[in-house]
Amino acid sequence: MNFTIKYMNYELFRLIERYSLFPNCKFFRMKQLTIFFIGLFIFSGKPYFSIAETKEIPFTLDDRDRIIRLEEKVESLRNEINAKFESQNVKFDSQQIQINDLKNLFYWGFGVMVALMIALFGYIVWDRKTVLKPVEKATRNVELNLQKLISALKEKARTDVQLAEILRTNGLLET
Repeated sequence: MNFTIKYMNYELFRLIERYSLFPNCKFFRMKQLTIFFIGLFIFSGKPYFSIAETKEIPFTLDDRDRIIRLEEKVESLRNEINAKFESQNVKFDSQQIQINDLKNLFYWGFGVMVALMIALFGYIVWDRKTVLKPVEKATRNVELNLQKLISALKEKARTDVQLAEILRTNGLLET
């Protein structure tokens, strides 16, 4: 064992020497000794860093009763929490139903608005057609009367020279 520690220290010193920032420092030997003692402390096998020592603590009936009461309290708290969660779930469900009702209301509202717009567009098209029919009929009547009048004037222009001249200047009579 002595040989193993010396060998480990030798290897440790070689590593320190190789990777040391100041290998020629006069405190190098002190550094080696410090590392040696730290290594000895760590590898000695005795748990110096143990936080709590193991000591046998007897388990009494009072401890058992305390644990039973604690379990009962935990169980009652768990039941209360579950009841709260259930009531919250009921509230969330009722809110979800209200949100769904609002969504349905919006869908119906938008549907009614679109239907009204389509009906208005149809009414506009129908109104235009019904308003234009009498105007088209009147225009056709005026055109027919105008053509009859021009024909009558052309007939009269064959005998009346002055009327023929007036119709020629206005482009209604060809030569």
